[in-house]
Amino acid sequence: MINNNAVASRIKQIRNNNGWTLEQLGERLNASKVSVHNWENARNLPNKKRLKQIADLGGTSVDYLLYGDIENFARSVFIEEMESFLDKLRNKDNSQYIVKYFSVKEAGNEFDHWLEENIEQLDYNDERVRQVCREIVRNVIERNKKNDKKDEAQVLHDTAYKIMGISNQLRLEYYEIVDVKGEEVLSIKDGFHESAFDTAQSIIDEAGMKILALKDIIKD
Repeated sequence: MINNNAVASRIKQIRNNNGWTLEQLGERLNASKVSVHNWENARNLPNKKRLKQIADLGGTSVDYLLYGDIENFARSVFIEEMESFLDKLRNKDNSQYIVKYFSVKEAGNEFDHWLEENIEQLDYNDERVRQVCREIVRNVIERNKKNDKKDEAQVLHDTAYKIMGISNQLRLEYYEIVDVKGEEVLSIKDGFHESAFDTAQSIIDEAGMKILALKDIIKD
């Protein structure tokens, strides 16, 4: 979670802000010019005592020196925890759900909203951010699964009524309107069999009803 390059940049910025050379900063820390050079090039980090000394010289905190401002800290923890949590879910054979239902963009937007509302209460204790991250990942997956079920149910509903609508089209093909003693009635067309129509209509209507029943199961 500590980005050595970012820490190196902050150390260098503190030195430059004070107008010190590598040697001058080293003198204030009882460290060599080479040591300061190595810190500023991210080859290694100062020990805890020197981190505190550098932070004091820069008028800041060790937490800021290591992690940056609280917003950047929270975002870096969020990204790290999101990747770790998703890996754990994948290892539980949930890969298909993650691919289908998880959105990094949605999770990021949700975290941005949370961060905006809670940033004043945050500190550099990362456990709260990690917990929020896990909740957001779960929420995004569950919400998209639920929405997907709604979409699927609507497709089944529309399909069922389209299938049952075939009965009306079939009736127009099998029957014609004829005049019987001044009244218009439906009559089977010549060469068509009413029993065949009845059987076909029964099959069509049954298929439609079964799909509607499946829709209700999906919704639940």
